[in-house]
Amino acid sequence: MLNEFIGEGTPLGDTPENIPETLQKDVESKFPDDFGEMKSYKNGDIVSGKIVEIRDDAVLIDIKTKSEGILPKEEISFAPNPTTEKFEVGEDIDVMVIKEGEDVYTLSKRRVDEKKIWDRVAKAHEANQRMTGKIIAAVNGGLIIDIGGRAFLPQSQIDIKRVDDLENLIGKDVEVKVLEHDREKNRLVVSRRMCIEEDLDSEKLQAFESIKKGSIIEGKVEKIVDYGVFVNLGNGVTGLLHVSELSWERVDNPRSILKIGDVIKVKVLKTDNEKKKISLSRKATLPEPWDLVNEKFKAGTIAEGVVTRVATFGCFIKLDEYFEGLAHISELVDQRISHAKEVFTPGDKVTVLILDVDKKRKRIRLSVKKALEKQTEREVNSFLKQQSELDNTLGSRFGDALSGLSVGDSSDKEEAAKPETEDTHVENGDASKSNVEVDTVEVAEPSEDDPAVVAEPESEAKTEEDDTSTDETEAKTEEEASSTNETPDEPEPEDSAEKTE
Repeated sequence: MLNEFIGEGTPLGDTPENIPETLQKDVESKFPDDFGEMKSYKNGDIVSGKIVEIRDDAVLIDIKTKSEGILPKEEISFAPNPTTEKFEVGEDIDVMVIKEGEDVYTLSKRRVDEKKIWDRVAKAHEANQRMTGKIIAAVNGGLIIDIGGRAFLPQSQIDIKRVDDLENLIGKDVEVKVLEHDREKNRLVVSRRMCIEEDLDSEKLQAFESIKKGSIIEGKVEKIVDYGVFVNLGNGVTGLLHVSELSWERVDNPRSILKIGDVIKVKVLKTDNEKKKISLSRKATLPEPWDLVNEKFKAGTIAEGVVTRVATFGCFIKLDEYFEGLAHISELVDQRISHAKEVFTPGDKVTVLILDVDKKRKRIRLSVKKALEKQTEREVNSFLKQQSELDNTLGSRFGDALSGLSVGDSSDKEEAAKPETEDTHVENGDASKSNVEVDTVEVAEPSEDDPAVVAEPESEAKTEEDDTSTDETEAKTEEEASSTNETPDEPEPEDSAEKTE
């Protein structure tokens, strides 16, 4: 440039001092940017310059000194392995002098950024604003993030859920909020979790406003406690399903009905926009059992149940999975008692008579003692009916047997008469004596040791006894006839035979 101004061949040195004073002043007046006043700096000074050359390991910056300042790539940023690729020649840049030399200054951009960041951090913290940075390293207990300065992101503030794989997050751009800053101690702590929770709160608010009273929606059981179940309705919205709204039947332990992870349908009973609470019901999505109560239980019928609770005024008795009735203390037993526990305890199985079903008030009145009375009456009637049927059956059988006996009566009498005539046939004139002797004959009783008597039935033994007596009588009669010297071959008179017969 100077050669063009003063002509070719003019002996000029490398510095302006070799130019004649009058010529130098003239040139500097025409080219103030090239021949301004040479400046000097000390460590810690922040200066503005312009990039004149970009190398792989450094950037050369014109800071109005005898020679360009050098910005090593290690001083470009806090990130590991920084590069010079993001710079362009002619770009303005602010740097800090970290080492001064006779011919060259060593510069740092990251220290300028670090110093400037404190003002931004203070403003962002005060206004609860977000800052954007890149995760550059994983350290014990968290991450290092570059937000224009070095900041620490604790592991507990990375996400709403615990994150164990920190290395996988390196290189990601994230939004954070300032938790703590102290410029004197060079302490800067940020949180990504706050940003996530804020986003969820926004989504949650939108989702909450979209849920209307009376609507039926699906949700997932995420927590079970003694008083109910918490149901996740999506987008961070959770509703409470009270234990009384789980089922139409009485539920003592919600864990007996549902488990964590179950997907269920629920009806929205109420929403509280101020407290952001939602009340749910599962039983409202199920059929109403009381609509069918008269089909299952009718007044005057007997039912089986289980005692669930006892009180001074009576017993609560569960009839099935949905219905429970009350037996008043006066309907438990005939005698007077002061408390139901005197006769029943929870778990007892009982038979009850349904006195009344009040569908409107959803109440069932029961009686234990009337059920016993009715059951006894029913058993008696059943017994009498069975006896009547049994009598009819036996009468029919005896009638058939008697009718069979009447048919063969005449023939039996004739057969029985023949041996009686032969056995009692005696000589004329001795019939009376023979009859007397027969009447006085002693018949020996059979011995118990006689095997024939033991083996044969009583009727058959008696028959044989009669036969033996008859044979002995006939033998004695023949002996007496021989002693009267009558001829046995003489025929008997006809009238005697007829008389004997």
